[in-house]
Amino acid sequence: MRFARYLSLTLFKLAVVATLILAFIAQILDLVDNAGDILDQGDGVPGIIEYIGLRLPTLLVHSLPLGTLVGALLTLALLARNSEIVAMRAAGKSTFSMFVAMAPGAFALVILHSTLIDVVAPRAEAKLAIKVTQRFERARTAGQDRQDHLAARRRGGGLVRPRQRQGPKAEERADLRPQSRQDRHLPDRRRRGALPERRVDPLGRRARLLGARDAQRAVFRRRRLAHDHDARRRAGGAHSGKPHLAHRGPQGRGGRADPERAAALLRDADRTRLRFPRWTDRDGAACDARFAPQLARRALDPPHGLRAARRPWLPAHRRPADDARPDRHRAPGGGRLGRHPAVHRLRPLPHLADGRRLAPVARSASAQDRAGGGPAVSALEIRPVRGRREMTQFINLPKRLHANDPTYVSPLDIERHDALSKTKNPLFKRIDAEFFLAWRGGRTVGRITAQADPRLGVVGQFGMIAAEDDPEIFHALFQTVEDWLRARGKTSVQGPFNLSINEETGLLIDGFDTPPMLLMPHDLPYVAPRVEAEGYGKEMDLFAYLHDTEVPFPRAIERILDRPRPPEITVRHLDMSRYEAELATVIDIFNDAWSENWGFLPFGKEELDHLAKSLKLLVDERLLWFVEVDGKPGAFGLALPNLNEITTDLDGSLLPFGWAKLAWRLKVKRSYTSGRVVLMGVRKEHHRSYLGKIMPLYIFEKFREEGRARNVRRVEMSWVLETNAPMRHIGEALGGGRAYKTYRVYSKELRP
Repeated sequence: MRFARYLSLTLFKLAVVATLILAFIAQILDLVDNAGDILDQGDGVPGIIEYIGLRLPTLLVHSLPLGTLVGALLTLALLARNSEIVAMRAAGKSTFSMFVAMAPGAFALVILHSTLIDVVAPRAEAKLAIKVTQRFERARTAGQDRQDHLAARRRGGGLVRPRQRQGPKAEERADLRPQSRQDRHLPDRRRRGALPERRVDPLGRRARLLGARDAQRAVFRRRRLAHDHDARRRAGGAHSGKPHLAHRGPQGRGGRADPERAAALLRDADRTRLRFPRWTDRDGAACDARFAPQLARRALDPPHGLRAARRPWLPAHRRPADDARPDRHRAPGGGRLGRHPAVHRLRPLPHLADGRRLAPVARSASAQDRAGGGPAVSALEIRPVRGRREMTQFINLPKRLHANDPTYVSPLDIERHDALSKTKNPLFKRIDAEFFLAWRGGRTVGRITAQADPRLGVVGQFGMIAAEDDPEIFHALFQTVEDWLRARGKTSVQGPFNLSINEETGLLIDGFDTPPMLLMPHDLPYVAPRVEAEGYGKEMDLFAYLHDTEVPFPRAIERILDRPRPPEITVRHLDMSRYEAELATVIDIFNDAWSENWGFLPFGKEELDHLAKSLKLLVDERLLWFVEVDGKPGAFGLALPNLNEITTDLDGSLLPFGWAKLAWRLKVKRSYTSGRVVLMGVRKEHHRSYLGKIMPLYIFEKFREEGRARNVRRVEMSWVLETNAPMRHIGEALGGGRAYKTYRVYSKELRP
């Protein structure tokens, strides 16, 4: 015990000291950039001290992993210097036992790091962002005062005294003299309010380092609107904000209006719009309508999960669930050749769903030739994935493509490697699959998979489509997949499936403005039009519904749940002591319930065992519920915590402390506030009975009760086939009347 305590304390102390030194160095470098801005605002030394206190937790979070590594090296060096390692070896201690003895110290460092990153740092960053916003507001007010003063001088044609602030009385002005050294750098006239405060550029490095994105958006918008208003007021085209009988245009010599000067002022306002980029407040659907004309019909859609729509969707009892959506633009039917009606208007989307610009991507050779840029520097090459290194590049490509997408969440790398491993995933014993990467200039620019499942007959599949916004890349990828499937006797292709219908399915076509839930795909807005441009048409739509656990159920559902439960029905949760047997019951009900649905493929025994292992960390006994009829399981529902919500900052990696953070957030702190109903089924014999209609409601009631107890606010029910009218009725009743995300499966006939 003494041996372990000694090594753990030594490691902990040295790691903390190294972390503090690294954070101190980082804080000094940070102050070099930002101290001048703080002093310019007149905050002085107290402002710098406050800034250090709010900035230090974030620097400690970034310094602790490196400090732990340095502390471990210093611990080993200290033991070697004092010949303690030799003494431990003589006492029969092995090298492995020494590292095991350090484990408590390492675990304490993990707890410290989790506390900093989950509790302390977010609060400090929030307070710091508020401070930055307040400084920006002061700078904006001062700048606006100065602009008003200059505008008044231009209108009057002479010198006009600047607008005075409410100053102190004469007997109080003596107190405005510099009282301390930090105040002496401010001129007396500026402190007294005779001159406006110094303007500060809100685009400075300090704002970017602090991540005050909201403050920047506000300042951009106000500066642009203020500049436009002032310019158009001087040009005679805007109201000045005060009551008057007639607009006064810009005056030339002799008091006459000068049209040339008015035009110059308006041109200056247009240039200002380019200098201050427009941070849009629209929802994703409106931005799609602005930047993608082929999606313009969705411009009036209510935003998903942001605020209530001005006119709600028709309730479930007013609109049948299987009616055609009036805001959907139908793609060509499955198997039809030709182009989408909107393809001729297709152009690269320069913005994301929230209005921000995408990073530029390399143009294809044909695009460069058309633009007069000469021949391409390198040709496009499609080749199969070979080796672990290329598989890692295959997995990591979406991270680069979604670098500017704030809603993208990277899946865990270890989970992706296991799912795509032909030796670990038993699915590859049933199907033949190939992974393809598109290369240009030594870098990956696209990916896709091709699957041939004998159970589907002559139908092949594609999946995991992701590429830069270049039609040449998409065409080459799909041409490769289609040739691969033709060689195996397939006459049609469907997708995307990653890697089968029992895993991630469909391409996101609506709902780009919210992050994906666990085990659900997420795509960029330009992918669907590019797929349709290759001759693929709609095969099936899949819907996702979002339910707020704090919102009561509709009155019709509440009346059903308030009635006495039928005596033959029993609701129970998972028995963890019989985990594998209970999961086998789940798969048995699932295979029976879904046997007549579109695209159904049954789970096999090996796939069941693989699923049991992969879900054991996530499954909770209170999140899997069975409804028994006369003692026999008749329905089930499985919900999982939204792992994407608590792994956003990990970027897919569990090293070095990611595994500990995940375990802490998932099992101890339970910091997730959302979940997903991933599986649900009712036995076929109950489909057309009253019991079959009310059994899912009892399961959702349990999910809501458990969600409230765990502080889970949002539960997603996905995915639901567009042909599954009963589940769509339930989803629309619980999810506010409409699906908040839509995924599409495409199909195409393959010509010989």
